[in-house]
Amino acid sequence: REKLLQVTHENQAIYQRITTQKSDYRRELWEEDWEKVERMRDDIARYPRG
Repeated sequence: REKLLQVTHENQAIYQRITTQKSDYRRELWEEDWEKVERMRDDIARYPRG
């Protein structure tokens, strides 16, 4: 029982750290990168090699 309480407490501490952490990923950069990929894909389709 004591071990269970210890694990529960540790899990709660981990959960708190995860949920309060600000994400390092920026959605705007993902979207800009995706738009660039789409433009390159369209250019390749429009002017294929060979």
